[in-house]
Amino acid sequence: MVNKIFKWRISLILILVVIGGCRVMITNFEEDEITVSINPKINSFSIVDSFNQTTSDPDTQLQINAGVLGGEFGVSYDINEEAYYVSLGLNDTNVSNGSVIFYNNTCGNSRCIANITCRFTNSVAMSCGVIGLGNPEVDVSSIVTAIPMDAYLIIRACNSENSMCSESYQSVELQ
Repeated sequence: MVNKIFKWRISLILILVVIGGCRVMITNFEEDEITVSINPKINSFSIVDSFNQTTSDPDTQLQINAGVLGGEFGVSYDINEEAYYVSLGLNDTNVSNGSVIFYNNTCGNSRCIANITCRFTNSVAMSCGVIGLGNPEVDVSSIVTAIPMDAYLIIRACNSENSMCSESYQSVELQ
């Protein structure tokens, strides 16, 4: 009987791996419990720059100018239901490691879709949404060492354990 249950569990795991492709990871395999985590997927990520330009190519540089419309730029994203946390950061490379995070959102294991207004200020700070205690302007001067500067806006989506994440980027020129 135990052998049949074991074979059934192995079959279930194999089916999940085939259906999910590389996105499936078995995180715990014990006799009483099997936990499957699926990597969050960023379906779309786009920026509307200070001059109302956008692109689907992350390497096509957009311009964010602190002196135009108060430094406002738009951010839109659509992330599958496996995302629990979403963050936006600024970096001088196209990866999140070492970036300065200026926006966080908790999706709570539901599809996460947002269209938000963000700002880059003359005081070299970034923020999104309504600025307040839980959402302050963030000093990004550790990344922005000169103006103009080539940089990257990074989006990162992670599961509830922060053990599996996906990220994307958009090349920008800060002015």
